[in-house]
Amino acid sequence: MESIKAQNTQTAGLTDLLNFFATSLLAGFASAIVLAGIVLLISSAG
Repeated sequence: MESIKAQNTQTAGLTDLLNFFATSLLAGFASAIVLAGIVLLISSAG
């Protein structure tokens, strides 16, 4: 019983890590797109 509980905790930690990784990946992707858009705007304006 105790080992199952420990395994569940480990799996939850892994899921949290994956969620965090996916979120930061999406955030980085979004900021990269925004940055590219700003650069395009500046270069087309200049």
